[in-house]
Amino acid sequence: MRNKTSKKPAPTQEANVIYQHNCTAEDCRPHSYIGMTRTTLSKRLTCHLQNGSIKEHYHGKHQTKLTRQHLDENTTIIDRETDTRQLMFLEAIYIENMKPAINQQTRDLQILLT
Repeated sequence: MRNKTSKKPAPTQEANVIYQHNCTAEDCRPHSYIGMTRTTLSKRLTCHLQNGSIKEHYHGKHQTKLTRQHLDENTTIIDRETDTRQLMFLEAIYIENMKPAINQQTRDLQILLT
């Protein structure tokens, strides 16, 4: 038998995760954002650089440009789920329980059957 030599992937290379970004500006604490991604966390963080609540928060509240380094350093994985439907429910539960200040739902997600 051989020892398992494969390394665990870097957190940013994981998919199907719930993540939390914390704003570390001194005048802002404890603002945070909770999200989920089915793609790698790295790809999702790249999307945050383009638009969305996190980018708007840094631009509007701090008049600063959001950088990839800042996203990488202040984002952590808080849960994992391979079932994508359950992943969406899990994200909603975290948002409801933790009430992150940066999350702003601008569209209605129809995840429940009516």
